Amino acid sequence: IDVAAAKQRVKAIVPLDEKLENIADALGDELWFLLGDCCEYGIDIEPIIKIINDSNNSKLFTAEDGSKYAVNDERGKIVKSPDFFAPEERIKQEIRRQMAA
Repeated sequence: IDVAAAKQRVKAIVPLDEKLENIADALGDELWFLLGDCCEYGIDIEPIIKIINDSNNSKLFTAEDGSKYAVNDERGKIVKSPDFFAPEERIKQEIRRQMAA
């Protein structure tokens, strides 16, 4: 372990901007392939992403002034508001709509 730790200490430190460039490149590649898969299967992914986003936002509670806020339990997990809906049924409906079009 000491040898491995020593090797890590002498490695060149990569500047943050270079790390972000590499991360952006890798994420862009992943997204490119995922979008290609959507095209290959004939899935219009934008409505699916909206459903998932709406579901995630439905976990939030609404304050009296209309602002949204999260509530965490003792483990740090977000507690779902009474307005929460799971996305699966809406995704199923959207895929069926796309297949019928």
